[in-house]
Amino acid sequence: MMKLFSLKSSSVLPNKTVQYNHLLSSLFSNGNAKQAFKLFYQMLSDKLANNATWAIVVKESFTYREFEGCLALFKQYKAIATSTKEPIVYNSFLQGCFKKDKLDHAAHCYDEMKQSVKLNTITYSIMINGYLQKGELAKAECITAELVVNLAATPPIVDNLFLQYYLGVGDLEKAMDYFKKLKDLGSCDEFTYSALIKFMVQRDNINEARAYLEEMKASGLAITTLSYTSLLTYYLEKNDFDSALSLLKEMKAQKVKFDSTIRKIFIKKIVHQPDISRSEFLIKGIELAGYRLNAIFYDALVHYAAATGFSSLATNYYDKLLATGRYTNLYFLLLFLKMESKNGNRWALDLLIKKIRRQGYYFGPEFILKFFNYFLAGNDLSAAFAFIEALLRNDITIPAEVTDYLFTRCIPLAFGLPADHKTVQPRLKKRNSS
Repeated sequence: MMKLFSLKSSSVLPNKTVQYNHLLSSLFSNGNAKQAFKLFYQMLSDKLANNATWAIVVKESFTYREFEGCLALFKQYKAIATSTKEPIVYNSFLQGCFKKDKLDHAAHCYDEMKQSVKLNTITYSIMINGYLQKGELAKAECITAELVVNLAATPPIVDNLFLQYYLGVGDLEKAMDYFKKLKDLGSCDEFTYSALIKFMVQRDNINEARAYLEEMKASGLAITTLSYTSLLTYYLEKNDFDSALSLLKEMKAQKVKFDSTIRKIFIKKIVHQPDISRSEFLIKGIELAGYRLNAIFYDALVHYAAATGFSSLATNYYDKLLATGRYTNLYFLLLFLKMESKNGNRWALDLLIKKIRRQGYYFGPEFILKFFNYFLAGNDLSAAFAFIEALLRNDITIPAEVTDYLFTRCIPLAFGLPADHKTVQPRLKKRNSS
C-alpha cells in the first residue's frame, strides 16, 4: 500500500501545515465538514498532515460521522503512524468514544495506549472525566490509582473533576474534602469556584454563592464569564433585573468580556418580556454597565425576536442594528417580509415593500415564487395570499407565470384539489441602472 504521508516533527513541517490546520479547525467550527474533510485528504496526498491534523479530524469525525466511520479513520491513522504514535490523536479518539457512549472502545484504546503510547495527564483526565460523566465512579477511581502510580500525585485537574462529580450527585461532604485538598495545595482555580457557585445557586443559596465569588476574587485568580454565568442566570430567571445589572457592573470592573454566553442569557430574557419598557430597561442597563452593544448583539436580537413572533421588538432592534452601520438592509427586510406576511400585517407589508424598492430591488416572478415556496412548505396559504395582496396594493405587476402558478398550486390547495408541484428557482434582481 502506498504511504500517503509521513509524520514529521512539527519543527520541520512547513508553515503551510500550521496554516492548513487552522483552516481545518475553522471549517469544522463553521459546520463546513464536507470542505474540511476534502482539505484533510488533500493534506494527506500532499504529505502535509501531522499529528495535530489527525487529532483535529479524529475529534470532529465524532460529530459528523457514525461511530464506524470514526473507528475506521482512527485505524487508518494507526496503520500509517507505525513508529510515531502520539497521545494527542489517541486522546481525541478517547473523547469521541465517551461522546458516543462507546465505553468498551474507550477502555480498549486506553489499554492499547498503555502498551505502545506514553500516557499523559490529559489522557488520564479524559478517562476519569468520561467515567464520572457516565456515573462509573469505581472505574474513575481505578484510573486515578493508576495515575498516582505513574505520576506520583493527582494533578489539580483530576481533583476538580471529582469535586464537580460529588457536587453533581449532591454529596457536599465529599466535595468539600476535595475543595479543602485543593485549597491546602494552593491549587484552586476558576473551575473549582465556578462549580461551587453553580451548586449554591441551584440550591437558592445566593449568599454562599456570592461568598465563594468574593473568595475567588480575593485569591487573585483570573475572573472570566464562567464565574458569573450561574448568578446572572439566576437573577434574570427571578426577574431581579437590578441585581443582574449590578452584577454586570461588577463584571465590567473585573474586565470580564460581554461574550456570547452572557449575550445569549440576556437576549433570551429581553425578547420574552411582554412589556417593551422592561426590555429597554435591560438594554439600557447593559449600556450603563459600560458594555457597548454591537451589531452582533442586535443581529441576534432581530433573529430571536422575529423567530418568536415579537414583531414590534424585532422592528425596534432592526432599527438599532442599522444604526451600527455594519449591515445592509436587504437581508433583514426580507426576514421581516416573511414575518409580516405570516402576521397578515397590511401596513407593515406595504412599508417593507416600499423600503425594498427604494433600495433598487424589484419583485420579479422568481423572487415572488421563492416566497410562495417558503409559505407553502409550511402549508401557510394565508401568508402566501397576504403577500400577493400586498404586491397588488403597491401596483406590482403579477407576471403570467406567477398567475399560472397560483392557479395550478395555491388555489387548488385552498379548495383541497390536487396541485401541480413544479417550482421555479427564485432570484432577487437589481434594477437596471440604465
